[in-house]
Amino acid sequence: MRRILIQLYLPASEKVIDMRIPQQISVAQATKVITSMVKRIEDNTYVPSSDAVLCDASTGKIYDAGASIESLKFYPGKKIMLI
Repeated sequence: MRRILIQLYLPASEKVIDMRIPQQISVAQATKVITSMVKRIEDNTYVPSSDAVLCDASTGKIYDAGASIESLKFYPGKKIMLI
């Protein structure tokens, strides 16, 4: 499975985390994977909400949960935000 490096911004903690996510999964699946990773990285101090979403860090546009990461043309270093 191919993975892509993204730059994740967490506005709640004002942190930026680089991580790799699979390209072939949906945004909804990526959100679950990312929240799980962040929870581990943050030593369980991050508590994701059930309505967490991914959005473009530059524009604030929320990504469609059903779209695939690949179809959204994420590129290495893409800046996204978890809100």
